[in-house]
Amino acid sequence: MKIVLLGGSGFVGQGVIAELLQDSRFEVVSISRSGGNETLWRRWPQVQWVKANLTVAEPAWQQPLKDADWVIDLIGVLFARNYNDYQQKTIRPVTKVLEFLQFEAPTTKWLFVSANAAPKLLHNYLRAKRELERQSKKRLGARAFFVYPGLIYAPERPLVNLSGSILRTPAARKLLPRITQQLRPLKRWEFAQEIKAVLLRHESKLTKRN
Repeated sequence: MKIVLLGGSGFVGQGVIAELLQDSRFEVVSISRSGGNETLWRRWPQVQWVKANLTVAEPAWQQPLKDADWVIDLIGVLFARNYNDYQQKTIRPVTKVLEFLQFEAPTTKWLFVSANAAPKLLHNYLRAKRELERQSKKRLGARAFFVYPGLIYAPERPLVNLSGSILRTPAARKLLPRITQQLRPLKRWEFAQEIKAVLLRHESKLTKRN
């Protein structure tokens, strides 16, 4: 099963790669602006690392999508100055991919990583995610699948890891039930396992907002 990760070299993408490579059924391609780095190339030589600009129609990213079973979108600038920045950095490149899948890759399935909720500070981030949800459904119909994670944390990001760990405690759930429910904290490996479940068409708790 060929899986293409858009933004696979990032923090979340690395967790997904680590999970998928434990299963010999998966062939993994990562497409990003950087194309990864020497550390990632050495760690996972079996991954096809592609450097590409998704806003430009080029074979580097289009060719892997044509025969992919799944494309997973992990592109998502968390902090931007305004909605226009989100349009340029997130909506524009993902829209190019959706257009290509719609017309040039008729059997490829699309897994869009949206968000369960976001604080007011990230209103435009959530707005951009929902716009891309709408476009995904409109362009790809039944080929579009969605997950709605919250705060994804791992030791590689100490402050986020601490926040996520605290939010998972019984005390936090008792004192801040609404916040902990909306932020939906997940360890990175837990998120990666949920992604794998969707790819294998198994049940996942992330396919619905809570």
